Amino acid sequence: MISIKEALKITFDHLLALNTIEIDLNRCLNHVLHQDILSNFPIPPFNKASSDGFALNFDDTSREYEIIENIGAGICPKNELRKGQCARIMSGAQVPSGTTHVIRFENCEVNENIMKILEFDQKTHIIPKGKYASKDELILEKGTWINPYHIGIIAELGFKKVLVNRSPKIGILATGSELIHVGEDIKKSKIFNSNTYLLSSLLDKISIPHIDFGIVKDDFSFIVEKIEDMQSQCDLLLVCGGASRGDFDWVNKALQNNGFEILFNRVAIKPGKPLTFGAKNNKIAFGLPGNPISNFVCFEIFIRPYLIECMKGHFKPLKIKGKLEKTITREKSKRPEFLPVYFENQQVKLISYSGPSHLLSLNHSNGLLKIEKGIKEIKKGSEVIIRLI
Repeated sequence: MISIKEALKITFDHLLALNTIEIDLNRCLNHVLHQDILSNFPIPPFNKASSDGFALNFDDTSREYEIIENIGAGICPKNELRKGQCARIMSGAQVPSGTTHVIRFENCEVNENIMKILEFDQKTHIIPKGKYASKDELILEKGTWINPYHIGIIAELGFKKVLVNRSPKIGILATGSELIHVGEDIKKSKIFNSNTYLLSSLLDKISIPHIDFGIVKDDFSFIVEKIEDMQSQCDLLLVCGGASRGDFDWVNKALQNNGFEILFNRVAIKPGKPLTFGAKNNKIAFGLPGNPISNFVCFEIFIRPYLIECMKGHFKPLKIKGKLEKTITREKSKRPEFLPVYFENQQVKLISYSGPSHLLSLNHSNGLLKIEKGIKEIKKGSEVIIRLI
């Protein structure tokens, strides 16, 4: 049995080799940039009004100005403003040459073509050309995991397509003679297959394409056949269940039968100890525990970071500090343990949690609390770090 750190190192030493692709901007969410994004022009590209009002060449000897034009957003000014002149202007519009200030509508009055300043607040209400970014400035670095506001930024810079690292194609297989498909009539000694839906949703959340290979019963030949089919279509295999050491746990042997080298099959983590990792040329397989919380924890701690690293991204889990609401005690401390918890108002609240099969516990949690190896008690009021989920 190896440590979490050792397991992560082994997985990162066997990253998938994925090619780069150029894709449309509206399809690049949750991809990793394979290029630096530079500003091709200053942002903003011209001096622009930050408020609706009157652009003017301010003269502190006068409060009245002649209105010489009306400028809307997207309209290029026709005239240079001279002393005693102003132009009606809308927020976001380019200010005319000679403009020193924009006087907001509420601070002036108009009589025919004459604007009179009622109040002068000293602010220019002008956003200077290049205030946000200069030409050729680095905006987004290669390796950036693209989120929604990155897409808005890239669009503002005028890029229609971007170069990204291809996402791996994932295959999901659930094993277990006890499993039935969602929608079937429930039967004695059977349970619905939740793991496929859980993993599919976690992959959807980071826009990773995947194929559902259904359910296979605990039969060695059937599992071998399914894995053979999966590796012919996918870069990475997620096989749920059958990775432990029970009488019907055939996944490790089935992977080996298909040419995979098993690099580890037990990790010092709770829940999730019977985690398998195998490699074959440029194919990767994770054998996941059958219990859904174990499945979820293994995805968060191992699989999500692995996928992002494969795409040359930089994975950083979102963590936050809080005060523990109640004392935690546990009898065994040989492995680090991840507990579902609820974080609110700087407080870390324990929830009803009965172990790795208790999927409903996630309904009341928004984070994972890691209890380190050797720790049997964390006292109420202690400052702890939560990994948000």
